[in-house]
Amino acid sequence: MRTRTLPAGIERLALSLAFVLSGAGCTTAPAPAAPDGAPDVVEKLRATIAAEMARLGVPGVSAALVRGGAIAWSGAFGKADAASGAPVDEATLFPAASCSKPVAAFAALRLAERGGLDLDAPIDDVLKSWKPRPRPFFGPVTVRLILAHRAGLSIHGVPGYDRDDPNARSCREELAHTLEFLEEPGTRFRYSGGGFMILQVLLEDATGKAFNALMEEDVLRPLGMQASTFEPYREPYAARMARGHLRDGAPVPWRQTPGLAAAWLHTTPSDLARFMIAVYRTSRLGETHVVAPRTARTMVTPTGAAEGRYGAYTSLGFFLADTPAGRVVFHRGTNRGYQCGMWIFLASGDGLVVMTNSAKGEELCTAAYEAVCPEAAPRG
Repeated sequence: MRTRTLPAGIERLALSLAFVLSGAGCTTAPAPAAPDGAPDVVEKLRATIAAEMARLGVPGVSAALVRGGAIAWSGAFGKADAASGAPVDEATLFPAASCSKPVAAFAALRLAERGGLDLDAPIDDVLKSWKPRPRPFFGPVTVRLILAHRAGLSIHGVPGYDRDDPNARSCREELAHTLEFLEEPGTRFRYSGGGFMILQVLLEDATGKAFNALMEEDVLRPLGMQASTFEPYREPYAARMARGHLRDGAPVPWRQTPGLAAAWLHTTPSDLARFMIAVYRTSRLGETHVVAPRTARTMVTPTGAAEGRYGAYTSLGFFLADTPAGRVVFHRGTNRGYQCGMWIFLASGDGLVVMTNSAKGEELCTAAYEAVCPEAAPRG
């Protein structure tokens, strides 16, 4: 286990939300001075993670704690690969899975802020390299509806293939074969990874850039997410990847997906925390970190009702829920053999990111959140 803590000075952290809810300005990353750590909370969190890893057989975990809009602590536990015994450290990369979606949404909103994309234009007017099938009985799908999961689209979870599968489809091929328009756009919440596959193609068509390059240039590097990539199999990233493990502990073969925007960011908890901090400090404190405050506020403002584990509301890229500690902005992620989640509270700027290389990671995270703040159950 490797951990980093800042000097002490205690205030109780208001962290809440069980994992079951889970699922143009300055171009430099926000770098606020970190407040004092919360050693009581950190020690309880570390102890719970260690105990749950042993109980569940979770090989590896990495986490980052946010207080007052700054990273206060980060830690790495266990093995990046149970078979080889390689340790998890704070540079180990995990797939963000569906936590990739808010990062892709940020790119779309930044492009719209600069006048390169109309969030309310029909996607058919922007798409060039792929066109959806005619749908005479439905109204137009827009980027705004896609970001809020209100576009009436299919493909809940994006497809995955073994890395060396010769039959793996491209994003456009997958959309052509699989995507369906299921209901009138804007009618209600329907979670769709397929919508973010459309967004991936649309961003490429709108900018003339490959999605990986666009994300690196417009989001990851400007926000200081230096460890993050949508191209994990190139060096220096490949050597730092954690291997996924199924519920029985079996290793997962290295995978690929055509749904990069939906599920293929590879990152660390500290980098995801930097992203959440940028959204918080821009939207709530009026600072400018890559996008203007008015743009960031669309990521933390309800657009409509969500359902079940997705909390009370959708925004443009995130989910929102109301708790006794205030409104929390969050997303969670599941790829085969991995679980992760990220949260930040708008009132305090306190938050948490946890990433695991096990299908049992959700159970571990539930226990960790309950240990940190068991009384703060979500409302609505």
